[in-house]
Amino acid sequence: MLLKKLVPAAAAVMLAGALFSGCAEKPLTEVGNYGDIGNYLNKDESWYGTDEALEIADAIVGYQLSDGGWRKAWDDPTVTGSWAKSTVDNDGTTSEIYILARVYNAAGGNKYKKACLKGIDLLLKGQYENGGWPQVFDDPGTYHAHITYNDYAMVHILALLKSVADKSGDFGFIDSARAEKAAKAVENGVKCILDTQIEVNGVKTAWCQQYDETTLKPAEGRAYELVSISAAESVGIIDFLKSLPERTDEIKESVNSAISWLDSVKLSGIKFVTQGDDKVVIEDENAEPIWARFYEIGTNKPIFVDRDGILRYDVSEISKERRTGYAWYGSWAKKLIAAGPIE
Repeated sequence: MLLKKLVPAAAAVMLAGALFSGCAEKPLTEVGNYGDIGNYLNKDESWYGTDEALEIADAIVGYQLSDGGWRKAWDDPTVTGSWAKSTVDNDGTTSEIYILARVYNAAGGNKYKKACLKGIDLLLKGQYENGGWPQVFDDPGTYHAHITYNDYAMVHILALLKSVADKSGDFGFIDSARAEKAAKAVENGVKCILDTQIEVNGVKTAWCQQYDETTLKPAEGRAYELVSISAAESVGIIDFLKSLPERTDEIKESVNSAISWLDSVKLSGIKFVTQGDDKVVIEDENAEPIWARFYEIGTNKPIFVDRDGILRYDVSEISKERRTGYAWYGSWAKKLIAAGPIE
């Protein structure tokens, strides 16, 4: 899911001077026109030392919130409510941290390093004692406060902090104190992952998209994201666990149990295809296996939910808007199944 660009209102122009403190001067009419932050992560390494990169980095510094993070629509100050707070949804905050680190490595500039470290500090301070992270920081009483694997949010945090802990990749400049804190955060995050793996009749399966931040029980997200086992998010979790250089017996058991579960719920002989302005399931005996996004806990039946929050077992029974606007099926686990269990 990509960040959607919001059209700035007149208020954005009035606030531009305050928001761009420390940033390069920019015509007020262009405030809010930087677009999807993730696009800048796809640039060639040489780009991060260019004038364009410095301009983007200046904007990122200018739009950084007081706690060290960035809002979902990172360059749109007219956003209100939960999405006006620092978030890791849709690669938020982690993307800005990576870009600032790359620009600092390529061009120097203490302000980029300072903003980068402030973002990292938010991730370290924002971790729950149980090892999880919320989708939106400081947003109690909402689903955003749940421990969030949805769209790989927590996995992205862990991957970044693993690099910080190792002082590797973009983060060779990290001080030892932060590196030690990051290593501990990763350790606690892995424990949270292991603690939240869903068991059915004593057998480990995989993971829900989000969990209650206090009880660690699977929790609902948006109306169409019910308590369930999510194939897509579970693949991201497994890939992260597999990337760890030290695999304990507990990690191996967790990974292999999840891979076994994914193999058991693959769907054969069908495709989910676009027909005109709609998407439908068709039969095809030659189709490669696919997975549903959500499976009912206990029955392993694929489930589909509309904005009314009512569970259905057939994607054709939800509205076209939701049917075409969400990833209900995918080949997420194909490579994991092909690779097999780990030793």
